[in-house]
Amino acid sequence: MWDAMLGAAENTGLALRVVNIPLEDRMVGTTLAARKAFAGTNPKELEGYCRAMTKGLVFTMTSRAAAIHLFWDEFPTTRPANLDDATALRNGAHIMDRFLEKALQDQPEGSRLGEFIRTNWQNTHAAYVKLGTLKGSEAATDSYTEQFLPACNAFDRAAIVAQAKSMEQ
Repeated sequence: MWDAMLGAAENTGLALRVVNIPLEDRMVGTTLAARKAFAGTNPKELEGYCRAMTKGLVFTMTSRAAAIHLFWDEFPTTRPANLDDATALRNGAHIMDRFLEKALQDQPEGSRLGEFIRTNWQNTHAAYVKLGTLKGSEAATDSYTEQFLPACNAFDRAAIVAQAKSMEQ
């Protein structure tokens, strides 16, 4: 949890002792969510959004530096004004490394991205039911679908990797 914030804190020079919480490794991380009604009437929009997210993930996995430079170009105010380029880029890459470490946990290299780890979904569901955050009796499997995953991954991965590598500075 809070992987990006951990990376940002480490960038300040703060020495942290990371405490691994085993429960955390058995829970769901980043997800894309939509209501069933929206998914039913707008499948192409969901597929396109998910594909864009997946392409961005592949691009960032390939070249954190190129991804950070693109982000700064699009959102210039996010570039730290008080740091030289090399330090700002190194800090940004460290934050991305922290994020990707958790985001890609248990994800086989080169595999289709976005797969649900069913046991993690069930663990998350059970934890939220126990806490009282989720009410009702529906099964964890009723809360997600993998119907969009083929479309999310329907792009030329090698082309995205080549693009990211060509933009490295």
